[in-house]
Amino acid sequence: MDTKYFVDYLSTLSSLAGKSIAITGTTTGTGFVLAKTVAHLGGQVLLLNRASPRTKAPLEAITKVAEGASAPPPISIECDLMSLASTRKAATELVTACPDGLDVLCNNAGIMFMAEKFTSDGYEQQLQVNHIAPFLLTKIVMPALEKAASLRGEARIVQHSSIARNGGPLEAMYFSKGEPGALGGDVAKARQKRYQQSKLANVVFTYALHDRLLAKGSKVKALVAHPGMAATELYTRAVDDGLMAIAGCIKIPHCLLQRMALKNMMSIEDGAMAIAMCCLDSKAESSQFYGPKGANGAAQLLDPTDKKEGACMPPGVADSPARVDLWTWSELRLTAAAQTSQCPPLRTRTPRTRTPRTQRTRGSDRLSARPPRKDSSAAGQSGITNLGRTLGPDSSLQRT
Repeated sequence: MDTKYFVDYLSTLSSLAGKSIAITGTTTGTGFVLAKTVAHLGGQVLLLNRASPRTKAPLEAITKVAEGASAPPPISIECDLMSLASTRKAATELVTACPDGLDVLCNNAGIMFMAEKFTSDGYEQQLQVNHIAPFLLTKIVMPALEKAASLRGEARIVQHSSIARNGGPLEAMYFSKGEPGALGGDVAKARQKRYQQSKLANVVFTYALHDRLLAKGSKVKALVAHPGMAATELYTRAVDDGLMAIAGCIKIPHCLLQRMALKNMMSIEDGAMAIAMCCLDSKAESSQFYGPKGANGAAQLLDPTDKKEGACMPPGVADSPARVDLWTWSELRLTAAAQTSQCPPLRTRTPRTRTPRTQRTRGSDRLSARPPRKDSSAAGQSGITNLGRTLGPDSSLQRT
């Protein structure tokens, strides 16, 4: 698969000498490409991966690139996002490894389209790996990011979302502790929905983080990217694992469905271009969204208000109430000292009332008795749906 855009973009990037960039998930895919790019440009790259024999070859390859560029050798830190204890330990080690501050934290690692499985912390695996653990990691390393920003003018936090993020607002049930079967089981539709929720959370988290950083006058930037459809191991493994179920439902041979899915995909390097822009581009600003306009193409700055571009989402799913709700929920789950008696209630969305068919006027599609329209400006029309309970305080990065 040919690389069409990344090589030309690489030639536009400046030296990263003196900068430290931490990346989760660097054994394969976009994270591996980004790590090699940082080393090639002379930066100190810190690799956060779970313990596995698979980390050896990528580490050796990145080390070789660093040596060729006279860059510092990469630092490997064990970090299993399936365990919040491991994530906390890794975050502490990361701060220690960056005495002069951390310039970029790229939350790249993720899992996709997985069977329903709950971690030892009690959360569904896709939601924990893709949002909960990265939220915790970001929270703990924030002082190191602030230090780099104060010394060198800026620092960045980058989330890696997906074109699969669209499909409805965030729903509390997907982010709560549960038991097998509570979130739809292993059918393809349920797998995709859990993934969609986690990838939408990446975007909402970015905007929530931007709001708080801006309010406190921080020089740390929050950005988000999506890779489009790139031939990463993440995607091909999801095709092998998840689309088998779809193939069985629609009676298409799996091998044919696989070829259809991979036909128009980009190279891994081109898929890494969006996170590279977020992490390394001198023109990137906080709250910006980078990626191809559709499923493939060169990554670029996207306009969240343009329905033709990849950053556009339905109204309400990433607005201010949704940002506050997600942040508050995440804080509660990760703050052991949270006192629910002191917590503000989260907004809930009022379910739409269906009028029975018997009340329809004959010969017309109009309803004879419509329920009154809710005030669209009410807080209840946005935010995370179906919460209906009191959650924890927003104790970190308070609004000023």
